[in-house]
Amino acid sequence: MSRSIHKTFRHYNHKQRYDYADKELQDSELNDIREALIKKRTIKKQVKARRKALLKDSVYLFKEMPFRIEIKEEGDYIHYPLSEEDVKDVIALLPKGICDGLTSITFRLGNKYMREAYPDDHDEPSDPFTGRLSNEWISGIFIPPVLGVYHYNSNRIFIHAYVYDEQEIEFRIIKTYLKLKMLNTFLHELAHHDDNMRRIARGRWTGPFSTKAEDYAYAQEKALANEEIISYLTSKYDLEIKELSSWIEHHGGCSISIQKILEGGFIFTADEAIRELIENVSNGLSPSKTKYHFANYLHYGWNYDEALVILHKLVKEDPKNLEAKVLISDIFRHQKAYDQAMTIAQEVLEADSNNEEAIDVLCEAYFAKECWQKLIEATTKALELTERSRRFRSIRYLEKQLLAYLFLEDYTKAAQVLLQYQDACRRPSRKKAFHALFLFMTKDYAQAKAIASEVILNKQMYLIEKAIVKYISNLSSLKLGSKHKIQRITKKEKKMLKNSKISDLASIS
Repeated sequence: MSRSIHKTFRHYNHKQRYDYADKELQDSELNDIREALIKKRTIKKQVKARRKALLKDSVYLFKEMPFRIEIKEEGDYIHYPLSEEDVKDVIALLPKGICDGLTSITFRLGNKYMREAYPDDHDEPSDPFTGRLSNEWISGIFIPPVLGVYHYNSNRIFIHAYVYDEQEIEFRIIKTYLKLKMLNTFLHELAHHDDNMRRIARGRWTGPFSTKAEDYAYAQEKALANEEIISYLTSKYDLEIKELSSWIEHHGGCSISIQKILEGGFIFTADEAIRELIENVSNGLSPSKTKYHFANYLHYGWNYDEALVILHKLVKEDPKNLEAKVLISDIFRHQKAYDQAMTIAQEVLEADSNNEEAIDVLCEAYFAKECWQKLIEATTKALELTERSRRFRSIRYLEKQLLAYLFLEDYTKAAQVLLQYQDACRRPSRKKAFHALFLFMTKDYAQAKAIASEVILNKQMYLIEKAIVKYISNLSSLKLGSKHKIQRITKKEKKMLKNSKISDLASIS
């Protein structure tokens, strides 16, 4: 594998050194080769680091591998809610061997690291106490852009401090919450270490240019936040945990388990929803608005059951709370309870006929249930309301309307909608994808194939666009008798075609 890459690289350089006729293709292929080489070198470096760590471990074959836990920087405004004792206790509760090869866990401010990581970000805000690059995460509390780092070549974990004036922090629950957040960061970095020490073997670790390492770490956080750790926290910090839980239930309207806070994730997590809750309470937002925003944030993170508990309470307190009703209908739609979603959305529209969010829920529900005529009526109304305010929604409604007319085989109306869509959409590849779909449905297979084949060559495409043109190209080829020109469609692309109903539509042509 490596020999062929080097050979190709040398051959390509020699052959193309003075040929600039196809420079764009040359640069693209060279970049692919360069990335493959960098990836291979990174894997080699990681394998060497692993072997070195294993040799070091062999010295301690009959006793526990020692590693340092140290606090590098301290100060009046520098805080590490997770203590050294907490780290030791948590490690004892984790799966055996997960810390093998770990050399140190260091708590630090990370000022130098932030300057090196963001050398050109002169506009990045700094905290007023230490001058470190930071974001004001909760009012008066500053966190760095990177909460923790794992160095795979030296097997070291670094946890970065929170900066705040302790005298200004009014709620004790905030400190408990920050402890859980820092513990989550530690588990995430430990997951990277586990990944480096175990999955790296035999080239299974994919090196750079991939999100697999982060995806693994986020998934492993959930596994590491085991019942023993939860029990440890609830016993050692019984009063603080109960205060935090009671505070969340009182101000947010529902209870959130400690495990959900520790599980973490990339975006729209339970702990981020709690951060929003703390911020809104601190800013004096009204109780009903605070609870609604908390429910909304939970629903973004697929915590539907908790969100519904809050929303049903809000509607019970105020039956005219249309905002809460619309969110309930939207959650039902996500849960595929389309009849309930439509019933509540229609109730909202009886009170407010121009409620954009309720109409949006109806459009999605009608599309899912294939109520094509009702979908056309709903999208027509939605387009009147969103034509100027939300272009991205207008494009989505036009796409659904086009599909509805194609399912109804009303190609005259479909052609009119297609013209509107082409005027509104700013992505050439997307416009051509739906144009190819229209041509295929009207049995102009040769032209549909030509447009689809043209778009396939474009690398700057969203996945759904790529799926559509590959699918139309394949079907057109079959209709034209060109079976040898079939494009491979991935499992993910097939799922997208199924969810968008394009595979159902094209199969009836």
